[in-house]
Amino acid sequence: MEMAKKRTVKKTTKKADKKDDKDKKKFRVAALAGLITYNEVLLENHEDLVEMYKELKAKFSSQINFSLCIEKESRLHVHVFYESESVIDCDLAYFETTKSGKPSDFKPNRGKNVARGHWYVQTKWKKSHITSYFDTLVKPAEKWLMDEWRNNKIETITEALAAEKLLKPQLQQQISAVQNHNELAVIEKQLKERDTRIKQELKEFAPIKAVVDWKLTFTVEQMRYKFLVLCGASKLRKTEYAKSLFQNPFIHKDKVVWDGYKWLEHGCIIFDDINLPDHIWKYVRTNRVMFQMSSIVSVNTSATNCYAKNVCVVQKPIIICTNDGLLDNFVSAQYREWIEANSVWLDVSEPIPFS
Repeated sequence: MEMAKKRTVKKTTKKADKKDDKDKKKFRVAALAGLITYNEVLLENHEDLVEMYKELKAKFSSQINFSLCIEKESRLHVHVFYESESVIDCDLAYFETTKSGKPSDFKPNRGKNVARGHWYVQTKWKKSHITSYFDTLVKPAEKWLMDEWRNNKIETITEALAAEKLLKPQLQQQISAVQNHNELAVIEKQLKERDTRIKQELKEFAPIKAVVDWKLTFTVEQMRYKFLVLCGASKLRKTEYAKSLFQNPFIHKDKVVWDGYKWLEHGCIIFDDINLPDHIWKYVRTNRVMFQMSSIVSVNTSATNCYAKNVCVVQKPIIICTNDGLLDNFVSAQYREWIEANSVWLDVSEPIPFS
């Protein structure tokens, strides 16, 4: 038992020694160049930064170039990047000045791309930038700006590249594509939040017997099913009512787009005021098998079928919301008979009532 205790003490001591060594390295500067960060600063303006620069210059006799900046993200902080002709070997605390507070972190630069270290501190294009002061101005490389933009530190990347005479057509295309993607992601998020709020405010619709009976047909396996048509003027709650009938509806709005449709996940398919690729009644006539919900069907077909895909609509309720009745321009007498035989038609002349 005594031997075991001694070994345990020995291991603990070794771990403590290693931790002490790490702490010493963390608070020690021993490099030709490096980035120092101050997180407890009292500096307020450009004049304070210049005074800090002068204090640092006075502390070192060897030739040393400094770049300093004040930034604010979650908190106000200062960066100092230095570059010396000989190795600076001292405690990190030696870099403290009157208003800088204690240095919080040091990242040594091993001689790789020292110019980029200076530019990182100098650049005015970072959204956190307040002011900077330095010995020698460093011009950026295209990659430096693009990297910081990708790291979400630069917002006005096009302006920055143009001002530095680095903007190229291929970069402009890349930036536009990313910005459009990010903007779309924000819009989609806001629309989902908006949709959630609207759903929370919605009341339950009063049951409509014809629709209730139509829904029941999908509880029984059959060869074919009828589709539901809600036909009437705008602002009569047709779409809201259709969306309330099944969980997670897949909605074609204005044009037919099957991207994202999943048979196992979506409770129904809604065609809402479709005009593309055809008017809704032309689309139904071309895709009669689809609207009988009896098999897997091909969509997006063309002469080359480059974008063709197969989708399953078996026993999947289909609802059409439209302002247009069976217009003579789109519906022949024979086709009208087929629609009447294969649909449950509901004429909506006033707002669909709530419970």
